[in-house]
Amino acid sequence: MHISKDKRSFVKEGKPYFYLADTCWSAFTNATEQDWAYYVDYRKRQGFNTIQVNLLWQWDASTPTFDIMPFELGPSKHFDFTKPNPAYFDRVARMLKTAQDKDIQVALILLWCNYIPNTWAQAFNFNRHPFPIDQIEAYVTDVVERFDQYKPIYVISGDTDFPDEETTAYYERALNQVKKCSPDALTTLHLCGPDSDLPASLEQNPNLDFYTFQSGHDVTSPQVIAKLTERFRRKKKRPVLNAEPCYEMMGFGPGQYGRFRRFDVRKAAWQSVLGGANAGITYGAHGIWSWYVPDIPHDTQSYMVFDRPYPWQDALRFEGANDYVYLKTFMESHGFERLRPCRDKIANTESVELVAAENEDYLIIYAPYNTVLQLRGNYEACSAVFTDLVSKVTEKAVLYYNDTKENTQVNMHHFQDDVVLVITKA
Repeated sequence: MHISKDKRSFVKEGKPYFYLADTCWSAFTNATEQDWAYYVDYRKRQGFNTIQVNLLWQWDASTPTFDIMPFELGPSKHFDFTKPNPAYFDRVARMLKTAQDKDIQVALILLWCNYIPNTWAQAFNFNRHPFPIDQIEAYVTDVVERFDQYKPIYVISGDTDFPDEETTAYYERALNQVKKCSPDALTTLHLCGPDSDLPASLEQNPNLDFYTFQSGHDVTSPQVIAKLTERFRRKKKRPVLNAEPCYEMMGFGPGQYGRFRRFDVRKAAWQSVLGGANAGITYGAHGIWSWYVPDIPHDTQSYMVFDRPYPWQDALRFEGANDYVYLKTFMESHGFERLRPCRDKIANTESVELVAAENEDYLIIYAPYNTVLQLRGNYEACSAVFTDLVSKVTEKAVLYYNDTKENTQVNMHHFQDDVVLVITKA
């Protein structure tokens, strides 16, 4: 797997590669190896090609049914980063081998924000003693030597902000050391949302291979997605993807009642990919990411923020995952690697809910709600088809060209769910 020549997407074995990831942050501390194998096989059969996993313990992981941690605890009950637990890292190696054997790419997060000084997580006391900066290179070197044979993507940061130069220096050291140890490995940074951005020093660092942003778990996600896709498309040219849109069945957040449903996560995916983050997309289910097993005393407090997760076995079967697989299949058959956002083709509304992208063959529009569309330009001679994104039933679109307005009107369809409209250029 490597970066395409135009630096907008990925290529594997000579073919465009649409990155479709599932979020399983807490697998290495929480999932049994048997359950991990079952989970990986299930996602592979669905059509996922990538899994995002945190290498270390994550502050909001669910309480595991067993106890295995990456480092020994010192006298203060914090991790002693000079004493890695060999049993833990041997277990990680076996789990990576399981994924590799099933042709699943693992995106391995090296330094979640709760390990780095001055991040938002430290302010909430979510860290188990920050990593000493003078041990970063040794840690990264050890990780690469142990795991590079499984060809992971190295995600340098996890859910991080960059409040100051000290924080940025941690990630710069780790990024540079990964490339020193494994020059051909792919690297990125997982950022916090909904205002994800990079310091200039990291954006310009040649060791950074692609961008991910996090639109996150915000009920105003359409506006967030529009802002972030535009922001990252303007940066130094690299592939862009949304690595953490809202998770299916996760609560809206502190002080808000409600959960993100299948429609919400599907909408976030289409708006991200057609909005400009077209290298891929990541799905998340509330119960998989934290690997939730119910009825354990003194369970994680994370559900106090986003409401209680579903048991991981239930979350694994949420229908939204299949919607993401359909999106992947659709994109692969419509030249996703050549798509460029063209929201300006939609003339009759300024809503960021409607998104459009095109290449030389297609104009593709995502509409979460039914409306009459006005498109700039004459498409009357083109074939056009709506697809209902729940039933996958199709319907021919009716197009009329208005000479006076120089617009093409697309009449309403007969579906009640969100749709994708494909206009095949003549």
